[in-house]
Amino acid sequence: MEAGQRIAKATVPGALDVHAPAAGRVTGVVAVDTAWRSNVPAVRIEVDIGRFEQDVVRYGNAGVVRGAGDRHATELPSVDLDALVAAAEWAGLIDFQPSPTSLAECLRQTGGRRIAQLIVNTLAGDLACLPAGPPSRQDCNALVRAADWLGRILAVERVWIAVDRADRAMVRSLRVAARHSRIAIAALVNKYPQRAPVLLAHRLTGRATPPGAGTLDAGVLVLEAQSLMQLADVVQERQRQPDPATSAPLPSWLVCGVVTVAGPAMEKAVTYSVPFGTSFAHILSHAGLKHTPRRVIEGGPLTGRAVGHLDVVTTKRTSTLLVLDRASDRVPVPGPCIRCGWCQDDCPVGLDPRALLNLAERADVSRAAALYPQACLECGVCSYVCPAELPLAEGVMTLKRAVMNAGSGNAKKMMHHQHDSSLTGGSL
Repeated sequence: MEAGQRIAKATVPGALDVHAPAAGRVTGVVAVDTAWRSNVPAVRIEVDIGRFEQDVVRYGNAGVVRGAGDRHATELPSVDLDALVAAAEWAGLIDFQPSPTSLAECLRQTGGRRIAQLIVNTLAGDLACLPAGPPSRQDCNALVRAADWLGRILAVERVWIAVDRADRAMVRSLRVAARHSRIAIAALVNKYPQRAPVLLAHRLTGRATPPGAGTLDAGVLVLEAQSLMQLADVVQERQRQPDPATSAPLPSWLVCGVVTVAGPAMEKAVTYSVPFGTSFAHILSHAGLKHTPRRVIEGGPLTGRAVGHLDVVTTKRTSTLLVLDRASDRVPVPGPCIRCGWCQDDCPVGLDPRALLNLAERADVSRAAALYPQACLECGVCSYVCPAELPLAEGVMTLKRAVMNAGSGNAKKMMHHQHDSSLTGGSL
């Protein structure tokens, strides 16, 4: 089996096909753990270790619009929405939002709605990632062309590109690239969690997203720059296929993810291009540890998930491994609430995390709906600012899921289970 060959087909709406991340021989189906789920069915591939090692290549600092494919072509193919959905499904693309989803499903949903505005986001969000290198002029030109291309396919009224105003070189390059287009370059203060889709949509368009809904319900499509550029690359790749309807192997860059490894236990922060399904242990064996890891977290310090062992594997949502040593690993010890109100003052959507945590601890789903936990962005700010170190974010996220699943009849049981598991940190 070659890298990129499809080995399993999705049968559930919104799910993704599985493609071989490396060349080798399929030896069976096993259960693996990811940072977010346990006992996930996975296809085991026996690989030639020498060839596999060549796939794990030092990537270097990666710009927000960097990737593979012919991004400097003057024109992108003229296609319709159905072709976009088919290309995203073929490649198994995701939208790199705080909660990644199938890009094909996201695009499919735009077909039945009136999408008035498109926002392409380049703002960095993960606090542990290495800073991106300055984008080239060609990268900015390619991003502007791709944004205009998608805007025309979706027939939106306006297209925005959100960029960190502190990155003056990128702001200048994007404005030069967009000077003869209808695209607006929005230079924003990247104050965490500004990049959250509902905040970007409200900041740029003034449209509010209903609690628990997505920005599509407000007539706005928010797309990460990386997702847009991958979509453009895949559409071009499909145009070159002799028969796009066949299950041709994916290019190698579509079965790998860019992963930053950082933290106090590291000699220095590094970034790798890693085949999906690679174990954390294998990555850390290359990364240059300074101290023995005490805790490994997938994601950033505010919203990441601690893992219980290093046989956990990477997925398409894995972007950062935060590696803590014994000196830096500290588990908060919650104390009594002092009624300071900081959590409510700093919540970007104006929730009352303290009241929601009280309801979560009582498993009171019926009263929680009136406080709109569905609007939670899961940014972790409330827990970060709490002087009593209460598990506010975990409680609100648990209650959010319970309220959104209340129609299933198992909301209270599910909430108890999620609350217990979300508070359990994985220590190595």
